[in-house]
Amino acid sequence: MEKTEKVEVREFEMDSNPFSLFGKRKSLQQRGNLTNCGDKKNKFSIQWEPKILNTQGVATVYWDLVAPCDMDSGNAHIDVYLPEIPDSPIFSLDQKGTCGDIKKTVPNLTCPIKKDAEIKGQLTASDLTRLPTGNYTIEVKITNDKNELFACGRASVELTP
Repeated sequence: MEKTEKVEVREFEMDSNPFSLFGKRKSLQQRGNLTNCGDKKNKFSIQWEPKILNTQGVATVYWDLVAPCDMDSGNAHIDVYLPEIPDSPIFSLDQKGTCGDIKKTVPNLTCPIKKDAEIKGQLTASDLTRLPTGNYTIEVKITNDKNELFACGRASVELTP
């Protein structure tokens, strides 16, 4: 007696170009992450996607934090480093501002920000063409008008043309 095996045949449709997804991400994009360089008890998460930024594309930044102090006005200090020269910034910026200034870009922000307030949101930047391509380490420190540290974050950022 000969044994027979039943085989199921399935039909499927194939994209007219089988390589159309080659090199493209189909799953959730990886995100870049700003790590806390301040007080470790401060709770915050700041991320962006895509992780590798394209100057011809867009980037979305996500934040979720608990305010460690009151903030109505203050200062943002940004240092940009090349990975091969980690002790000497190639660019620094100090910018004074108010919560109202931020609210112009992030309309759902409640001003003034009160200590222990939960702040969540996202922002999409669509004009990245002015940013120089390369690999950088960026450190951002935000203090309030009493010079209390509101947030400190450090990230490695890659920008491609």
